[in-house]
Amino acid sequence: RGAKGAVARAAFLRAERRPAGSAGRGPVGLLADLLVYRKLRSAMGGRFRAVISGGAPLSKEMGRFFANIGLPLYEGYGLTEASPVIASNCPGANRVGTVGMAFPGVEIRVAEDGEILARGPNVMRAYHRDPAATQGVIDGEGWLHTGDLGSLDAEGYLTITGRKKELFKTSTGEYVSPVPIEQALCRCRLIDMALVIADERKYLTCLVFPDFEEVALRMDEVGARAQRVEDFLKGGIFRMEIEEHIREVNRALNHWEQIRRFKVVPNRISIDGGELTPSLKIRRHLVEEKFKELIEEMYRE
Repeated sequence: RGAKGAVARAAFLRAERRPAGSAGRGPVGLLADLLVYRKLRSAMGGRFRAVISGGAPLSKEMGRFFANIGLPLYEGYGLTEASPVIASNCPGANRVGTVGMAFPGVEIRVAEDGEILARGPNVMRAYHRDPAATQGVIDGEGWLHTGDLGSLDAEGYLTITGRKKELFKTSTGEYVSPVPIEQALCRCRLIDMALVIADERKYLTCLVFPDFEEVALRMDEVGARAQRVEDFLKGGIFRMEIEEHIREVNRALNHWEQIRRFKVVPNRISIDGGELTPSLKIRRHLVEEKFKELIEEMYRE
């Protein structure tokens, strides 16, 4: 809050939006580094040589943020069957938004359906005593079928775009990968999680799960602290901000990938409630079943 809060917010916004490694340059950047970024590095020990990210795609904004505050973050990709790394960024070859280039000795190619295939000495020989499962993921040429979707650029940098098993097909025959859309939706400070509905539907909708801490801050900012949270979530200010963010996300999507309608879920989801996995991923089918009536409303309206 106050002047310090304003300076911190401006510095954070600069770190998120400026090209990677540029936020600390120039007079404004040097000031932001002195007042904010340096304190962040100190709070995290001040001696980091590298920060490794894996397990789920990292947003470009988050990648730029870490690069701009002076924490060397390198995103990589792999799975247990590949011992476990297939590709990674590294010093001197770090492209934000990608998971880097193939490890030495590892080959990567993308199949016609977009699935990432890998081959090399790091790939497992077989699942223990399970030849049927082995044949399901390793083909006759030794390529490991990862189940992930991605693309390779001209220089060999790999970008993850989603999971093959989470590739939805609309009732009009178009394929949609929901994960990148959900990640884009969650860039709004007021949204904690989002669930895109698309499979066998004529258009896309989504369930929005608010970030209640950020909602409380927003209520303070607009002088609505005395209002009930449930009423604020139904009100014009909150809905207009969500609608504007969805319009912004839609501008970067093909017309068949665009969100047409949304519903706000006014209660928290959790691991204890069964809606989230221990790694805080939404249990898609369970949540769709739990909020089935809300979803059907979006297709009846």
